[in-house]
Amino acid sequence: MIRSHRILLLLLVLFVSLVALHPGVAEFADKDRDNPKPAFDKLKRGMTPEQVRQLVGAPKHIARQMLYHRYREQWVYDVANPVRFTFDCPRGQKPQLLSDP
Repeated sequence: MIRSHRILLLLLVLFVSLVALHPGVAEFADKDRDNPKPAFDKLKRGMTPEQVRQLVGAPKHIARQMLYHRYREQWVYDVANPVRFTFDCPRGQKPQLLSDP
């Protein structure tokens, strides 16, 4: 085997072992075990944000669109396939989930 091939092979082995032992990798695996998949199928049209948060937890990201006498919120959950929910929030009324997932 050529010396440069041996060096490249050694560097590859070192790189793979460092990636496997990195604390972020173990942390990611633990996070998946502790956080079961949210129950998106239990959500119904007309639920309040508090009810949704109790069932599936807090979203990773919330985007808000301001409209005339209302606003809309879009909640994004970062799971295997990202899931988005939209809430209609008219002024003077409680926000409601617009559609079933």
